[in-house]
Amino acid sequence: MNKLMLLFFGLIITFVSCDGRDRVYQSNKSVLEAHHLLNSFSEQIKFTPNEYTEIVTDTLLSNDFKVNIKYFSSEKDSVIKTYRSNEATITHHYKDFKARLTVAKNNAIIVDGVINKSLFSKFETASFWNDAIMQFIWVDYTQTTTNKINLNVSFCAPEQNNCKDYTVIIHESGAIKIEELDLSKAIL
Repeated sequence: MNKLMLLFFGLIITFVSCDGRDRVYQSNKSVLEAHHLLNSFSEQIKFTPNEYTEIVTDTLLSNDFKVNIKYFSSEKDSVIKTYRSNEATITHHYKDFKARLTVAKNNAIIVDGVINKSLFSKFETASFWNDAIMQFIWVDYTQTTTNKINLNVSFCAPEQNNCKDYTVIIHESGAIKIEELDLSKAIL
């Protein structure tokens, strides 16, 4: 019985002395490094935009064209950029955008589809399209005539100064033509 009490008392002393006093003067960083957990706590994940974004434009023009654009962020597609900053790894997800487009002339739908990067793939290299997201889409009222409308679309690569602009020309017959724009020539 004495040996059993001595063993029991020895176990109690052992467990009571394991209270973490040896780590009290260590920094959080050194404790995490010792347990190989520093990388999991020094990683940040960001999203742009933070939540689902949608902009709807419904335009009725004097030339009997009606344009409906639903511009929205894609929750599945994003451009991912990873970099180190202040001893933290930052993974930034830039959500891609798409536009649901419906164009009608004299109340008859002539175009109904989605505008995304794949429509413009022949104008630029695959590496640009892997990094680019749709920034804007708008009706170009200055180029619209009685038998056609122009939509301007802009794509940019996040964290770079690399943007490409295009015009989508939609004729009243429903024919679509895409041209690259050089907006830098228009700047005074």
